[in-house]
Amino acid sequence: RINEAEFIAGMKKLGVTMSVASAQAEFAKADQNGGGQILFREFCDYLCNAAGIALEDDGAVWDGGEEDAKSMASGRSSSRASLAPPKDFNGLDVAALKSALAPGEAEQEALAMINDKDFLRDLWRQCDFNGNGGCSLAEIDKMVVERGWKLSKPTLLRAYKKTTLKDGDGDPWVERKEFPALIRNLFLFENVWEVFDDLDTEDDRRVDLEEFTRGMAKLGSRLSPEDAQAEFNKADKNGGGQILFREFCDYVSEVVGVSLEDSDAKWLEPVKKEPTDAERAADGQQDTEQDLSKFDELEDKIKQDVAEDKLDEHWNVLDFNGNGMVSLAEIDKWVAEQYPLLDHKPALMRAYKASIGSDDYVQKHELRPLLRNLFYFNKLWTVFDNIDTDDDRRIDLEEFKQGVAQVGLAMSSDEAQSAFDGLDSNDGGIVLFDEFVKWAAAQKMAL
Repeated sequence: RINEAEFIAGMKKLGVTMSVASAQAEFAKADQNGGGQILFREFCDYLCNAAGIALEDDGAVWDGGEEDAKSMASGRSSSRASLAPPKDFNGLDVAALKSALAPGEAEQEALAMINDKDFLRDLWRQCDFNGNGGCSLAEIDKMVVERGWKLSKPTLLRAYKKTTLKDGDGDPWVERKEFPALIRNLFLFENVWEVFDDLDTEDDRRVDLEEFTRGMAKLGSRLSPEDAQAEFNKADKNGGGQILFREFCDYVSEVVGVSLEDSDAKWLEPVKKEPTDAERAADGQQDTEQDLSKFDELEDKIKQDVAEDKLDEHWNVLDFNGNGMVSLAEIDKWVAEQYPLLDHKPALMRAYKASIGSDDYVQKHELRPLLRNLFYFNKLWTVFDNIDTDDDRRIDLEEFKQGVAQVGLAMSSDEAQSAFDGLDSNDGGIVLFDEFVKWAAAQKMAL
């Protein structure tokens, strides 16, 4: 209910400033029964009058409504049921149930992101945060919480089980190739849960016959008592007089044609399956190629500017004080403001050092090599960062062995060990970015 003070304050929040007299007049329009409060139905009428939308009359009743109610009470079918329902579902409106389960606009947008390789890769990395190639239920739950997705725990469990036991290879871990199926299942079962939760008016996570009958009517299926009992019995597989969420999922899956795992399905092995070296290499190389491709559009634009003699325009922005030379700090500011894609400090430092002459400044004639070096060292940094799986800006031997394939180099374990020893110039057991740069140059790494 909205009183007059709430109405006036609310209109101000919406940007509608009224005099006291005007506000009282508008409030009186909405408060049709003069009770001093606006009910939701009255508010709907008020807004629809303003927007030109026609609602049903206050006293409108459904044709044959009383007869239908009497038929339901006596167990007789309504005389208005002109369309014969499908025999398999005893009068259940299958189309209405499918409509209730269909993803909404926001969910459709989220599902469309599965086709965005960059989004899906970042989502997978967030879920598989320890990089071992498989995600447990706890890790999936952590990702869902961090993403702010309002998914119920029953949804999470059902999606996890369907993904691993039905869509996947039967082990208890969601692997990268199974991850898109997990995301689809999360939204599918959340829609099923929302329907189930609406039926469960007592919020005990169980639906009895009365709740089922009332809920189906809300969805457009006005079932006779016999039909309601028959459909309820289908869902209540154990005959306990209540439908649990798992039972409701089974029931709905038959209606909408979705295949679930068997109720007694068990995982094959309680041991996490580690990805093979070949699988890791393939995934890593794909990630690196996708990351490097992000530079293509900007690099093409800069090359076009060079071809069209537009370097002066870049220099004038870079050398904003007009003294004919730029410092590292000026380059840092220019990159951060103009080209944030290239704003990786280790790469920036290497590009700066590779571009300057005998002094500590980049002169105008050194702008062209600076631009070239910015792209080269940022690409190298991208490769280095992908190999550095624990994000400590250092590469250890295991990371190096698994990462060399990402740059198209085929090495045996002994060859990788030998290459790593050559890289690790101070025998510290780790390779820093500067050491990696020198090694990449010697390998003539194609970027």
